[in-house]
Amino acid sequence: MFDIENGGKGYKAQKAGFLGKWLWIMFWLFIPSMIASVMVNENVSAMFPALYFPGEILQLICQIAYGALLLKVSEYDGRYKISGVILIIVTVLSFVFNYLFYDNDGLYLLALIPLGASGLVGEYFEYMAHSGVVADFDNVISAKWKKLWIWYIGSFAVFLLSVFAMFILSPVIGLLVMLVSAIAIIVVSILKLIYLYRTAKTFRDYRENDLDIMQDGFSGSDF
Repeated sequence: MFDIENGGKGYKAQKAGFLGKWLWIMFWLFIPSMIASVMVNENVSAMFPALYFPGEILQLICQIAYGALLLKVSEYDGRYKISGVILIIVTVLSFVFNYLFYDNDGLYLLALIPLGASGLVGEYFEYMAHSGVVADFDNVISAKWKKLWIWYIGSFAVFLLSVFAMFILSPVIGLLVMLVSAIAIIVVSILKLIYLYRTAKTFRDYRENDLDIMQDGFSGSDF
């Protein structure tokens, strides 16, 4: 029987095996998600219009699948569940609003405001959940997830600043600030992918080392 109190070794090994498996799948899900992002990019879709709708469908599937995986791993941290539910709802509503307000950019942007705010909340709970579950295995990675959230909210704040700058100061300044925010968001996305890889690898390495120790123990036992 696993010792589930105070993070017993058996419980930690079980936790590492479970999270190592599913976070690894979440990491690899980023690849089709990135492909979908390229397919729906304005410049790419302008040159290859036929890619836009398949890209939207692929993006929808990837986001919902990611949300489902967050729900799957919520067994070890309830914040994953909150993040997963928010992600699935925001993804579906964004897809619906995109076609519902196809001819009205103003209403579409207005509808995206609460969805964007909800997305921020979802990201927060995901980052904090990652930080929480890996804390007993690697304090450095745990701290990096918390710092990444600060970078994420900072990049979003710069984006909002660029919108205000575009209308209050000048379109040129606004576009320059928006470029900075776009670069910051890309950097944060890359760091999230790296940290997700390192988190999954931490769990997988712990589980593999634990199995090696168990095998060595059995081989050295006298029967």
